[in-house]
Amino acid sequence: MNKTLSLILILSLFIFQACNEQTNELDNQQPNTPSDEESIANRNSINLNIYGQMNDVYLWRTEMPLLSNLDTAQNPRSFFDHLIYKEDDRWSYITDEYQTFVNSLQGIEKSFGFQILPYLKASDSDEIIGEIAFVEPNTPASEVEIKRGERIVKVNGSTINRDNYIELLYETDPMNLTLQQVNAQGLVLSEREVSISGVELQSDPFLINKTIEYGGRKIGYLVFNSFIHETFDEKLQNIFDDFKGQGVTEFILDLRYNSGGSVKTANMLADLLAPSMYDGALFTQKIWNDRYNEYFIQEEGENSEALKDFISQNRNNLELSRLYIITDRYTASASELIINGLSPYLNVILVGRTTAGKYTASITLQNDVDENWAIQPIVYKSANALGNTDYGDGFIPLFEVRDDFQHQLGDPEEARLATALSDITGIAARKTFDQSTIRESLPIPKDDRMFDELK
Repeated sequence: MNKTLSLILILSLFIFQACNEQTNELDNQQPNTPSDEESIANRNSINLNIYGQMNDVYLWRTEMPLLSNLDTAQNPRSFFDHLIYKEDDRWSYITDEYQTFVNSLQGIEKSFGFQILPYLKASDSDEIIGEIAFVEPNTPASEVEIKRGERIVKVNGSTINRDNYIELLYETDPMNLTLQQVNAQGLVLSEREVSISGVELQSDPFLINKTIEYGGRKIGYLVFNSFIHETFDEKLQNIFDDFKGQGVTEFILDLRYNSGGSVKTANMLADLLAPSMYDGALFTQKIWNDRYNEYFIQEEGENSEALKDFISQNRNNLELSRLYIITDRYTASASELIINGLSPYLNVILVGRTTAGKYTASITLQNDVDENWAIQPIVYKSANALGNTDYGDGFIPLFEVRDDFQHQLGDPEEARLATALSDITGIAARKTFDQSTIRESLPIPKDDRMFDELK
């Protein structure tokens, strides 16, 4: 934990203590049976702790209701929901599975090793298919040779629809999957069944990294699926060392499935991508609530690490003049930080779909009363060197291109990659892509990577 976060938590303790001292008074407001009284007292204590944490660090703390207007005896999830500033906050989160949540932020979780994206089978149908977006190596999914482009049409014999797709696609384990391979026109080419069980694993965020020689250019291509801090920072450096050694002069960063992660790792990536002439330039500004903005300026000055991140020269810098980023609606948070933070210094060209529009960062705070509970409140919003922030509508791509499940990621004929390669080299793509078939995927369960950690 760095100095800044230590200070946050130290200051928070004073407020937690003050709130907890109110517990006994609230516990005795109504007569109940002993078991009811015990349960209410526990909820009171948990919720008072939550309120103290939120009233301290929450970005929109001044928009929170007064404690006296809240029912502290309700379920902590409901209580927390009443604290959220709905007009701007789509991301603050509460969990009663603290350790599982923390592990997931580090890329450690029970998984099959694939990413499923749910789509309506047809616009006039409630039936849903689960497109396989990617498969990680050495996982249960790869062992049964599941590949991008296959689609799940049944789980454990049940057809998937709007009412059951989250349960079947994201909450079922083990799974017996009915998989289909279809062509570009939707004609079923083959069908098979496989059975898989989830295992606890640590995902490698770097799915593909390679140099593509195309049109006389050496083009680096990196599929980066999550900003996981520390564990993979050295590998990120090594990947760029290889790119530099191979003479890469253009770069395509594929963030289409990257929902965020560590702000520190995003800063490191920015150091590798921004030209060295901008060494020391402002990458991001952090706008906290009234309490912490004032505190950090007074204690550490306007250039405090808690308030600003600067670009640092990196020996593996590629000296780019432009950067291509492949995006989708899942591109969020730390991924958007890269887009926004580098735009003043690079020509950032987006290919794909409009991004999620998450311009904030958060911190995990464990409950002092019941350690199974934790909150992930938004604590600051970011702005780039030009002051651009509040990009809640996301970043719109220059080239809107559908996700091409007919080709594997990294295939030069995959629609989004092919579009970027064509624009880089001026060579027309080998085939055209029918953009009239762009589909909107359905919502997927909340992605823990969208909760950008400050560390």
